[in-house]
Amino acid sequence: MTIKASDKIFKSEGCEDWEAVPATASGTPKTAMSGDGMYRIGADIAPGTYKSAGNGADRGCYWERGNDALHGIDSIIANENASGNAIVTIGADNTYFKTNGCKNWKKTD
Repeated sequence: MTIKASDKIFKSEGCEDWEAVPATASGTPKTAMSGDGMYRIGADIAPGTYKSAGNGADRGCYWERGNDALHGIDSIIANENASGNAIVTIGADNTYFKTNGCKNWKKTD
């Protein structure tokens, strides 16, 4: 979620606590992630090629590489609804990676 300075109000319902994401990455980004979530490249996860194995045809696996957290059509660099093994290469120039309904992701390179 990106809250702009021009936003007047932010409302959330049914979510856990929110925390601010620093503008610059710090610490060591992970090389594995859950199949559901939104991750900041360089802060939450490292760039590279990731694989989510064993997604069944009856289980929808959606992933999206984005250049911001606004979720608009202009934010999406690439996306896919995958079944079976899903593979995605996340570049250091990507800002966010979003995944939903996939099995856990692991970095392969």
